[in-house]
Amino acid sequence: LQISPFLSNLLSGLLAWPGGLCESQLRDMTIGKVKKLLKRRLKDLELCYGHASNSLILPVDVDLTALGDDGQRQDAGRGKLNVVVVQNCYPKVKDFLSDMSQSEDVSLSKLRLHFADICQLIEVSFKTHMDVLCSVDSVNMIVFPEVSIHISQLDDVKKLADKYNCIVFCGLVFCSCPWEPGRYINTGVWVIPQKKAEGRTREFTLLYQGKLHPIPMEEKGGVIPWRPVQWLVRGKVGRKTIWRLTASMCYDSTDVKLAADLRDLVDCYIISAFNRDVNVFDAMAEAMRYHLYNHTVIANSGEFGGSTIQAPYENTYDRLLLHAHGADQALVAIKTLMLSDFVRAHHKAAGTRGRKKRRKARKTSPAGFVGRV
Repeated sequence: LQISPFLSNLLSGLLAWPGGLCESQLRDMTIGKVKKLLKRRLKDLELCYGHASNSLILPVDVDLTALGDDGQRQDAGRGKLNVVVVQNCYPKVKDFLSDMSQSEDVSLSKLRLHFADICQLIEVSFKTHMDVLCSVDSVNMIVFPEVSIHISQLDDVKKLADKYNCIVFCGLVFCSCPWEPGRYINTGVWVIPQKKAEGRTREFTLLYQGKLHPIPMEEKGGVIPWRPVQWLVRGKVGRKTIWRLTASMCYDSTDVKLAADLRDLVDCYIISAFNRDVNVFDAMAEAMRYHLYNHTVIANSGEFGGSTIQAPYENTYDRLLLHAHGADQALVAIKTLMLSDFVRAHHKAAGTRGRKKRRKARKTSPAGFVGRV
């Protein structure tokens, strides 16, 4: 059952309210103020609903002041996002022919060992970017491809998120369907660390992003459609929204109706893929970066390659932030995304030269785009 943190916090707050035990936004509230809170939430949900794709889009607010150190929080508050894109080499298509859920001992052992290797690659790459290239000093988000992490590894993913104090989005290997024995669902998961209280272990918000359109290979293996909600992750400082992210599982991203619903809501569209048709997804990323007028991030399996990050800047050499082609290669790439560059429709085309750093010129926004903030 997909319940937003707003609803779970509301229910736990109501159980403790009135009184001093309530740590939610219900503290010291009257019944009238609670009604206003609910009305604001309902209005927010109505504005986010995806009418074209008939999709429930639920916003989840992330307090950016609770993530990272002082410098990381300052960068995030300016709309700057340091993203790690991962290409894993295991599992491959052939590995699912005999074990769809990758739950056998041999398969699970390979998954765990490969994840440990990827974590080491992330650490080495981050250290290189920080100490040698001096390009980043923090990680804000890590993106894994589709079907790359077993659900039993979520504790390891939480440790990774805790280490870098960042958000992680990863595709889970096909999970057994609780309501249809013998069938599977394909889903990704957002792992969002919460503010760490002194003397307590860190807590995490887990948001499962399902896949509504399985491909023929998945259908033959018993995978059924499941996408009850499209999550909209909003980074906030106080009441100000700094950026908004959403993610799709591979084939779902080809739904133009869903893309139309997300255009005015999302500053960065993340696609977790396990896709052999790399050329099609390259062309799709080129189209999405402009039609959605935001950053488009594709993390594809290392078996096929083709991970990319693109944004609608005017100059060709500015548009392509990452383009990793070639089959059977493990990859960890770290890139800085200036999400604030495409919040509004109209910007000054170019910045000043000289002592100030050159600001990338942006393409004219697509027709009908009036801005997201």
